[in-house]
Amino acid sequence: MGLEAKLQGEYTGILAGKPVAAQVVARGDQCFHALVFDGGLPGDGWDGSPYALLESSPLENERAPFRSTAEGSTTTALLARD
Repeated sequence: MGLEAKLQGEYTGILAGKPVAAQVVARGDQCFHALVFDGGLPGDGWDGSPYALLESSPLENERAPFRSTAEGSTTTALLARD
């Protein structure tokens, strides 16, 4: 299984003391997009607020660096799987 398939999936965690979740989808050419939900995944805690869309540049050292696609946003994230 390639690294893209290993990174693709659903993730949950805590950010600034609040639950957060992401659905990460491989787009090809070692790039991804991620939908980020406050409260958890849809059907499992998501509070219904607008979700954020992050797009990655190609993998760097087996890590996907993400940035928000919203104008004027400074949201960044790094996804790596051990």
